[in-house]
Amino acid sequence: MRHDYALKSAIKHRLRAAHFPMLPVIIECGRVICDKAGHLSFFLYENVVFGGWLQATVKADNTGTELWVATFHVASANETKRMSKKYGIFRPEKL
Repeated sequence: MRHDYALKSAIKHRLRAAHFPMLPVIIECGRVICDKAGHLSFFLYENVVFGGWLQATVKADNTGTELWVATFHVASANETKRMSKKYGIFRPEKL
């Protein structure tokens, strides 16, 4: 994750330092949808520590050789349901 995106997640989306270790877990275990060409959005419901849905979106760079984290934030249950219904689930959550 680029530094400016980490700052955006911390400042704009109000994530705390404790959220950031969840990023690889969300990508590894989360529900996946493809909402744009070259973008994958990952959703994971985490009820023990954070009590809700987390979302991370990964996009390919222009050359298609690198993956970048485009956003990382808390997601609402309604938004997760809406996005899953609209775009379909590419991969369900791994439990």
